[in-house]
Amino acid sequence: MARREEELEQALRLLREGAPLEAVVARYPELAPALRAARLLERARPPGPSLRAELASRAAFLRRAEELRAARRPWAGILFGWLRYARAGAVLAGILLIAGVLHLLAQQSLPGDPLYGLKRAEERVWLALTLDPVERRLVEETLAARRWEEYRALAQRRGSGTVTWEGQIEGSEGITWRIGGIPVEVFPETEIVGPVALGQRAVVTAFLGPEGGLIALQIRAISETPTPIPEPEATRMPAETPETPTPAPVQTRLSMRTPQPTSTLIPGPAPTATPSPPAPATPTLTPTPTPMRGSTPTPTPTPEDHDEGETVEWKGVLQAIAGSTWIIDGRAVQVTGNTKIHGDPRIGDRVEVKARRQPDGTLVALEIERED
Repeated sequence: MARREEELEQALRLLREGAPLEAVVARYPELAPALRAARLLERARPPGPSLRAELASRAAFLRRAEELRAARRPWAGILFGWLRYARAGAVLAGILLIAGVLHLLAQQSLPGDPLYGLKRAEERVWLALTLDPVERRLVEETLAARRWEEYRALAQRRGSGTVTWEGQIEGSEGITWRIGGIPVEVFPETEIVGPVALGQRAVVTAFLGPEGGLIALQIRAISETPTPIPEPEATRMPAETPETPTPAPVQTRLSMRTPQPTSTLIPGPAPTATPSPPAPATPTLTPTPTPMRGSTPTPTPTPEDHDEGETVEWKGVLQAIAGSTWIIDGRAVQVTGNTKIHGDPRIGDRVEVKARRQPDGTLVALEIERED
């Protein structure tokens, strides 16, 4: 039986290899019926698909399956589409988060803090992007209010530093000017850039001492037409008029480095003089005291006047030097050629000061000695 099966297997192999049926039957006559039946079955079986047809069918099947999956879950296409840009989105979100945190920290910073420069840069961009004149004025007032809040915060902190703000010159009393609602002391050594007048806007850089006082280091006028201020008309008196001119009403006067005006201005026409054509009077400010009605104007004391005033002595840290004005422990003191300086003090050194207070309140240093 086993031998017969082996012969059948060999005969079928020969048929599959393409041998003629009659040749195989002649070789294995006893297997003729089985061999003829196998050939009939082989002819009846349909041919298999080609490789190209199989690949096309598979691709169509997969495409249809993907369409059915997307139809069931429409959110999947959107989600997987966004995942392609997930890395760029994460980087952008990180940048925006860092920028927001820096913005919040900068808004809370005060002069001298590391992020205060970023705060001022944001304010300059805000002001530059405001084109409407009315809105721009509101932005300027908002920024001036911020400078005032910074001044109050620094005064409460009792720290020292430099503060800068912008505001309108509102007036002066002695050496104290009020700019943008903030009082600041102006000394002869304060750097004044450009002509300044009442009603004009200016940028002020001042030093804030530990006691909360502001000492102007620089006042820079902003080039714009100041708001006109109603004033009485003034006429120029002839030089030969023997009468004593009536002092003008209390009026703050500004001039750069000039202690006294070259001519006297009085309101209204003089009683005995022929009035000349009226000329508008330009108000100017100086850091000198304002003469009051009925009093004789006193010349501005120079730093060399050491024969009057009380002697003041204190010890502190040399915090800043602006020309001949030294800031020592929050106090401004004028250093002249007659000041005796011992030990070559530098900023940050502790010094002992002996000064004389002038009638206008300024301090003129007599002797400064660095402590070892």
